[in-house]
Amino acid sequence: MSDKSEVRLQPNTYQPGKKEMLEDVRIDATPDELAEAVLKPVKLIRDNARKPN
Repeated sequence: MSDKSEVRLQPNTYQPGKKEMLEDVRIDATPDELAEAVLKPVKLIRDNARKPN
């Protein structure tokens, strides 16, 4: 079995800027591909440093 993919989490104090909130978000996947990706086990990594907007 291969290593788990990593998902980086923003700090819980992170506040996105207006530009980021208005970005268009699209997922180029079939419903089956999306379900497989969402249900796949991942390694969570918490980012402690706040990133600039």
